[in-house]
Amino acid sequence: MGVTRAAQRAASRARLREGAGGLPRAVRAGSGAVLHVHIGELVLHGFSPAAGRRIGDGVHSELTRLFATAGVPSAMVSAPAAERVDAGPIRIASRAAAARIGGQIARAIYGVGRK
Repeated sequence: MGVTRAAQRAASRARLREGAGGLPRAVRAGSGAVLHVHIGELVLHGFSPAAGRRIGDGVHSELTRLFATAGVPSAMVSAPAAERVDAGPIRIASRAAAARIGGQIARAIYGVGRK
């Protein structure tokens, strides 16, 4: 019979928590402060578990780059820790590479902090 889609999604989320997204990340903010980014769960629909891990790596890499080069948006500095960030829908090209998809997601998340 096989594994249900719900079980596949749960396993994928668990692997993401254990992999790139599961450990707290520290980024130096422009003021010398340290920003800790922790992605507890990245929910992706329609991607294989392997692609999900690569997308998670892309999100981490791009968020690190954005915080390091552009700084922490003022809305994020003054906001309390967020349990959930909804970056809204993201349009993805049909054959986009996982790293590129991760970058799009990261830029959408970063953009939420600029509002």
